[in-house]
Amino acid sequence: MMIDNNVKNPSDKEKLIKLVDKVHPEIIVPQFDTSLHTEIPDSMTSEWTQTNGPYGGSIVCLAETRTSSGEQLLFAGTSRNGVYRSIDRGSWIKAGKEISNQGVKTLFVDKNDIYASTDTGNFKSTDYGNTWKCLNKGFPLKRIFGARAFTSNGKYIFAAMSSNGVFRSSDHGNTWVQVNSGLGKNGSDCLLAYKNYLFAGNWGGIFVSTDNGNNWRSLNDSLPVQQFLNKRKSSWFPIKTIFMSGKKIFIGTEFIGSNYNGLYASNDFGKTWELADSIFYRTRIFSISGDSSNLFVSTEKGIYYSKNNGKEWSFVNNILKNHGSPIRLLYIEPNLYAAALEGLFSSTNQGKNWKRDNSGLINTEVNGITSSGSALAAGIYQQGIFYSSDNGSTWISISDSIESNHYANLTHLGNNILFSSYDGLYLSKDSGVAWSKILDQRGQSIQKVFVHDNIIFVYSDLDVLCSADTGRHWNTCRTRILVKDFGELGSRIFIAHQKGIIFSSDEGSTWEISELIPERYVKIFFNIGSRIGALIESRGVMISPDSGKSWVAQTDSIYFYQFENIAVSGSYLFAGTWNLGVVFSADEGKTWIPFNYGLEDRHILSLTIKDDFLYAGTTSGVWKHPLIKQ
Repeated sequence: MMIDNNVKNPSDKEKLIKLVDKVHPEIIVPQFDTSLHTEIPDSMTSEWTQTNGPYGGSIVCLAETRTSSGEQLLFAGTSRNGVYRSIDRGSWIKAGKEISNQGVKTLFVDKNDIYASTDTGNFKSTDYGNTWKCLNKGFPLKRIFGARAFTSNGKYIFAAMSSNGVFRSSDHGNTWVQVNSGLGKNGSDCLLAYKNYLFAGNWGGIFVSTDNGNNWRSLNDSLPVQQFLNKRKSSWFPIKTIFMSGKKIFIGTEFIGSNYNGLYASNDFGKTWELADSIFYRTRIFSISGDSSNLFVSTEKGIYYSKNNGKEWSFVNNILKNHGSPIRLLYIEPNLYAAALEGLFSSTNQGKNWKRDNSGLINTEVNGITSSGSALAAGIYQQGIFYSSDNGSTWISISDSIESNHYANLTHLGNNILFSSYDGLYLSKDSGVAWSKILDQRGQSIQKVFVHDNIIFVYSDLDVLCSADTGRHWNTCRTRILVKDFGELGSRIFIAHQKGIIFSSDEGSTWEISELIPERYVKIFFNIGSRIGALIESRGVMISPDSGKSWVAQTDSIYFYQFENIAVSGSYLFAGTWNLGVVFSADEGKTWIPFNYGLEDRHILSLTIKDDFLYAGTTSGVWKHPLIKQ
């Protein structure tokens, strides 16, 4: 049996061991096959290791259960890396290898059984998430999607499917039958079981069944109608969320196009509905949780709280910088948990104050990674910039003071960090303690940032701007150009654009055209020795023998169509691919072999080399591999 190394406390490990199956076989990692990697020096045949983060990332759903001894377990479903489990309300480990690399849509607990829907279908765990069994028997076979929601009435388990309505299981999920009579052709998005009532919300409104799903009828008479532009057709607003507090039912509507209609409540099991409060009118509703004394609703505007079962509401706050992004709530007195694009948050005072609870939970999408002085800086999708001064052993968020966490590009100017977001370009001179906006581009996204001889170049909406005084003054050095990447060789600056490559030898004042006009665009530039190379879409590596005037294609490879980024160590090339991991070349790109021993995440978003380590930014944080000195 293997226990995740992120669990540092011996007593916590012991508690976890007691929870999992005692006869679960030990996972044996195969030995490295050096016969396939004779070109790689022996000192480079060690395995990849995952750094301790950056922690966080998109959390889609939450669930809670207790063991037979009363210990509380929390489960978090991630957008792409399976389920995580916590025994101490804040430290997380991976739960189950069967779904470890899948996106999770929803989690549901029925007694001691945990149900999870994923990208490939539905699963159940009977050992607190240690192992998972596939539960797809009875669902349509053409293409199985995970359920949008589960519920149970004690006798049956029900699953709401996005395109096939409601399914029912009488044997704890082992087999399923469709129970759709009266639901029409609509899929279902949410479910609620209470005594002999079963409610389902979908694009046709809200429905109820009193015979375990055999027959359904509409409960839409007092709900508003969505009127289409041609005014000849109308429909009920789609119901995405349903929740019962006491004997009061709440439903949250989503949107068709730009139209949505808020939170509604019923005191008579759906016969009549009223707008829960005027503050929810025309507001997207993401999640409802709590009880009659502490009821919470997350919306596109933030989180609202009611202490009297929805009679009165007060705005709590919006914990996220990315306003309008979904927040899923789970209330377990006295704790309120929020699952969001930026990770997991918890509050002990009805949502007034929050703290991040992401230790050990890695679902971060590392789109950029660079060395900054003696440290590493990583640009994370929806989370901004994280910083490590100990080669990935610890990471800290350094961009909390920046208005937007929408990561666009990351680089460094000496020991300074440059970070571009959708609203401008930021500079930090003190490892992220303080930031200053050196270029305000609201409404004009900065896609690329490049530094050459202390001159900053940015690409923003078909213009290339440059600054020689750390952003105090800016000049336009190229217009009406679609930039793919910047590069450099000595004093020469290169720009890859939609029609080829141009270069400048006078800091961008004048530009010349390279002889290379590729039929595919240049993805990135790189330097190898005293030459410049380019990675071409669907073509692979090309290297220039004459400072960029002409280019020579290297030998084709089956990997080329997958190449996304390049890192260079001496004469070695490393390429990150879309889903084949890292590949390695010892002959300047003529031949390539896999370089993935121990690398569990094969979706490589960024690469960099620092202190004899190759770092890979993936969809599950940062991984690293030692390199040989040449």
